[in-house]
Amino acid sequence: MNARIKVASTVLLACVVFFAAYWLKNLAMTVTPYVVGAKIYEVTTVVDIDGTLHSAYVVDPRITVSVFQRVLYGAAWMAVIIPSLIAFYFAIQLLSRIRQGDYFTLVTTRYLRNLGVAVMVAMIGDTLLPILVRMILSYRNIDGMLGPRYFYDAEDISLFLAGFGFAIIGWVFHEARKIQIENQEFV
Repeated sequence: MNARIKVASTVLLACVVFFAAYWLKNLAMTVTPYVVGAKIYEVTTVVDIDGTLHSAYVVDPRITVSVFQRVLYGAAWMAVIIPSLIAFYFAIQLLSRIRQGDYFTLVTTRYLRNLGVAVMVAMIGDTLLPILVRMILSYRNIDGMLGPRYFYDAEDISLFLAGFGFAIIGWVFHEARKIQIENQEFV
């Protein structure tokens, strides 16, 4: 049984490490052109009004986005990036411990709980990010700043709930392990 757990955790660990690297590369390729490049001015949608097509922008192409707006845009992304990196860290640490045969130690249960909390925080940030980004980027528009527009993705809610489940399971296992250690000391 231990050999199968070690193989499964090794495969999953490799997948998590690969996905973390892929996610970081993809994120850098997606966010960087907006922070330092001209991609910020691209058309977001085309709207048909009475048979005439109109381009809709978040940032009006007639204005220049300030350095302050770009810094705020990058900082807003940190609300997703940092908790996601923390979640990857705890996932890698947890799987490494499981590979070593540490299944229900105080450390592994804490890693599981912290992984769940980090995923929850990342999904909250990912849900709130479009609201903030839209307002930050349109701050200096000639027609005025665009108001917040709430958007959520069912995938984000699913990941939030999965993170919540990991956090609760980790918390319960952590408390159970502490009780078990306490009971062993009495014997």
